[in-house]
Amino acid sequence: MVTVPTATGELAGALGVPVWRLAGELDVTCLGTACRPWFPSMRVFRAGARDGRDVIRDMAGQIARGLGPRPTP
Repeated sequence: MVTVPTATGELAGALGVPVWRLAGELDVTCLGTACRPWFPSMRVFRAGARDGRDVIRDMAGQIARGLGPRPTP
């Protein structure tokens, strides 16, 4: 699942679903890491000083290269 900070993404992370979360610069819920400790299946992409479109392009590129969450058989 690719999402912005929403309850749907939180629920998916709580259920162990692979989640990519597009967050803003001030998202402090990761405690200084690239993931959220209580949702190990959730990867967080922060826009920070970059344009959000660049972050989305990076995410799409990683999915295209096969580095994204893999569907379960």
